Amino acid sequence: MPKVTGRFYTFIIVAFLLYLAANQTQVNWLYVTSALIAGVVPTAFFLNRGALHNITGERVIDDGDPYQEFHEADEVDIALTIKAAKRRAGVHLDVTEASPLASPDDDNRSVSVFVPMLPAGNEVTINYTQTIDRRGLHTFPPVQMKTRAPFGLFQRSGEIDVPTSVLVYPEVRKLTALDFLDRQPAAQITSQRAGLGNEVIGVRPYRPGDSPRHIHWRSVARTGRLVSKEFAEETQPGVSIVIDRYMPPDVAHHPKHNPFELGIKAAVSIAEYALRQRYPVYIHADDSEFSVPYGAVTWDALMQYTARVPQAAEPTFTDLIEAGGFRQYVVVVVAHADEALLTPLIGLKYGGANVLAVVPDASTFPAGQPRSNLVDALHAEHIPAVELTYSEDWATQIADYRMVMST
Repeated sequence: MPKVTGRFYTFIIVAFLLYLAANQTQVNWLYVTSALIAGVVPTAFFLNRGALHNITGERVIDDGDPYQEFHEADEVDIALTIKAAKRRAGVHLDVTEASPLASPDDDNRSVSVFVPMLPAGNEVTINYTQTIDRRGLHTFPPVQMKTRAPFGLFQRSGEIDVPTSVLVYPEVRKLTALDFLDRQPAAQITSQRAGLGNEVIGVRPYRPGDSPRHIHWRSVARTGRLVSKEFAEETQPGVSIVIDRYMPPDVAHHPKHNPFELGIKAAVSIAEYALRQRYPVYIHADDSEFSVPYGAVTWDALMQYTARVPQAAEPTFTDLIEAGGFRQYVVVVVAHADEALLTPLIGLKYGGANVLAVVPDASTFPAGQPRSNLVDALHAEHIPAVELTYSEDWATQIADYRMVMST
């Protein structure tokens, strides 16, 4: 049912007053005028019923290239085209587009345009530009439409479903240096055959195709998850990036400006630098809710994963580090800086891995949580750890970091 506007009541009152005046004065033209005004009401009602019928839409982002990549902080041009059917025009259309790409605090998140006349078979295009707020898979909601045609007595609302999904990758800033890798010899890419070799160097999550003879039953009994032994031939000079997905639900944090989101961007920037230096990159994270790419990742697989990966509901990062199965160089990207991570990181170091911890300083974020002592504790154990400050460029902080090698 359409919504009754203030003009509807005005028409009804005027028609009633004219009728009363005509009844008192017996002036015929007052009767006629009263009847005409009253007759406009049902006419407007029936004409308003189909005012939004057969209107369709189309949305194009940038040039409409299906292979176009979108990254957080990119500026995009959006064109929304509203089309009228060949046999029916659109009149007095209020069109509102609510974009999921912009920040919730952005005044330009919703774009409203008034279209006074849309002739039958014609179209009108609404163009606007927005800055992508954050990574993720974003789906545009239906376009909202309103009209008061004709006469403005009734307001009818409707929507046009224009299905459009946009996958937004994390923002990538190219590092100019990474002391953690720059001190190492150039990566030598060697062949890899899982499950072969003689020397057991650790354990890792069970993968389809692993031999049942290589299952590490003691770890299975402790964790309740299948774990396989990892042998020396499975390793090669490569970079394992271990991503902490956990953020405590009882800790206030901004949906975008929080340690987890900064950690994702830092991880991607480090991975980009490692790939540029021809190191194979491996991603390790809690896969109980969201699968992790297997093996050395391509750039596309890395982007697809980091665009979609959500925060985890349970703190499993310590177990992930203890499970091992990492490459020679391990970058641990921490979201929740719990000092309980110190022990497994020490174990990782003394297990022979080259470790770099990336820890956002929670006290510098909008939520203003207390700073953790994890970085200080890691430095005391001669484990390299770079602490990221929210208000500064994370790429510069990582590139400027210089490791203090233990003696």
